Amino acid sequence: MTESTAQDVQPEQESPEALPPLTAEQIKEIIQGNLALQEALDQDPTVMTELETVIHEHTRKGITPTTGGAIYQGLELYLDTESVEYLLGVLALSDDPRYIEQAKAHAAPQTWSWLRRLLALYGSDLREATALSGVNVNAWRTVNRRAYYDAVSGRWGATLEIIKYNGERLFLDETLGSALILAQGIVDTLNSMPPEVAPEVIDRETIKAFIEQCLVFGDLYAPGMYEEWAEAESEVAEGPAGDQGSVRPS
Repeated sequence: MTESTAQDVQPEQESPEALPPLTAEQIKEIIQGNLALQEALDQDPTVMTELETVIHEHTRKGITPTTGGAIYQGLELYLDTESVEYLLGVLALSDDPRYIEQAKAHAAPQTWSWLRRLLALYGSDLREATALSGVNVNAWRTVNRRAYYDAVSGRWGATLEIIKYNGERLFLDETLGSALILAQGIVDTLNSMPPEVAPEVIDRETIKAFIEQCLVFGDLYAPGMYEEWAEAESEVAEGPAGDQGSVRPS
């Protein structure tokens, strides 16, 4: 059995390398959040332990769509809203070097030492809690897919493993034709949206990327098809008596 090259698919996220520098407003929010948190810590330095305990107790149970909200409510018993949002923001953005650099730059040495510990212990958990917060647990999170050739049956096939936010997995092993029919069904469902609503639901860049993939698909599986369509449109437009018209593939 041989496999063609494929990549795992996830909802699109911008890589840190592609992110622009933080704006002046974002840096100002970091400074203000740090001052609010520092004021609370100065009033009661022992609260650091209590805050870490809250985070630990909620994350050790496993991350679910309700974990982020539970941590927020727990921290609110010790901190004001601005301090809670800043602390959770630092942890949730622990993979963003721009944000962490600014948080470190504006924190007191002892506070940064404590924040660094929280980042090391709970950064990935808080990123996960933030990603799951408010999502539909039955929605797809990752799609692992492969096109392969089965030398025994002499057939090409495609496997799709759909992983949902709740951890459930759906595995499909399809012929290429049946996989395409599944894709047609999905697009047909999307086409049922009212025309006055549809343009506001999916952004144009996502549509553009999808259409580009469809063009590649047509050239790969039906070489020359687009040229045939263009030729047919040209013949109808010219017409035997000079009539103007157009044709679209059915």
